[in-house]
Amino acid sequence: MQQLFENWRKYLIKEEINVNASKKSTQRFFLALNVFVEKNPNGELPDRGAIFKFGGKQSVFPKPVDGYKLYGFKRKDLFGLPEDLPVTSMELVIRKDKRGQLKNKKFLVGGEYEPMHGFYHGGRSGDKKIFQKAGEGGVQVEILYNPNLLKTRNDLRLGFNELSPMLRKTFSHELFHAYQAKKGGVGHKSKEGEFWAEVPIEEMPDVPSLVRYYLSDHETEAFSRGFYRQSIITKVPWEDIVNAYLDDIEEILDDEKVLGNKKTELQSFRTKYRALILKKWKNYAAGQLPCATLSNKKVINPSGCPDKNAGKNIKKISSTLISKSWGGAKNLLNKMKNFSKKGK
Repeated sequence: MQQLFENWRKYLIKEEINVNASKKSTQRFFLALNVFVEKNPNGELPDRGAIFKFGGKQSVFPKPVDGYKLYGFKRKDLFGLPEDLPVTSMELVIRKDKRGQLKNKKFLVGGEYEPMHGFYHGGRSGDKKIFQKAGEGGVQVEILYNPNLLKTRNDLRLGFNELSPMLRKTFSHELFHAYQAKKGGVGHKSKEGEFWAEVPIEEMPDVPSLVRYYLSDHETEAFSRGFYRQSIITKVPWEDIVNAYLDDIEEILDDEKVLGNKKTELQSFRTKYRALILKKWKNYAAGQLPCATLSNKKVINPSGCPDKNAGKNIKKISSTLISKSWGGAKNLLNKMKNFSKKGK
């Protein structure tokens, strides 16, 4: 029973981050975006976009001199963010898609959590980075917009409904990395006890870096939960959202303008690695997100997902017991009154 309550406590902490913190962060940034739009609704969206920043001293993105417009806020403006979460700043950037990545899509949203927590950070080139300050970290989220579909700032506002679940998913993902940092384990823990941004090449020597990134434990957890939040908001099955994301990876690998001729890499991703990533994410969801929905609309782990009718069933069972044991609700109330009088 004690273990059951402990698991439930951990679940509630994680849901606090996924639901409240990501929701409040998204709402606050939408207020900031609305200020940006109201300043000049019919003005053209600039090439370099704008930075909206809460807390912190410096931006990791190019400064306003590079074409950005910085809107600063205090961290306390991010109401709903747990005080003990190692996030000292949050930034959002909007910029134009200059390479034609989006095609017929309006937006692409990505993010990053940069911890300064004394952990090793494995780069794509295999180097290590040690963050010096403990208990600090920054969340950066970037919105890439399609200049063929959005011309003015007001066009940006008209796309808020489409943008909202994408931002919620991204904030949920990155804030969960902050939760991992709080627990002391942001990154994939190697056999030597170091934390890496991907599964170390020594453990999967024949697997490309991009795939090792998606197979890492911390990214599996963050991606799965981010997509789960998006699924709940949009009512689209979790598995469909995951597959759409993997489709996007294929498009990027197939785009010669972005990565050059990568046909061999694309083929290996389609025939081998895509299924490997999907399997690991689904295994995680089955254990930690049992109510995540599959493409067939069924939940991924029926035995672990609470019955939606559980409350109704409890009420029905309770009514039956009251009727059999105490002769109905009225008799139960009378017994309670009599007991109260005796107590006096």
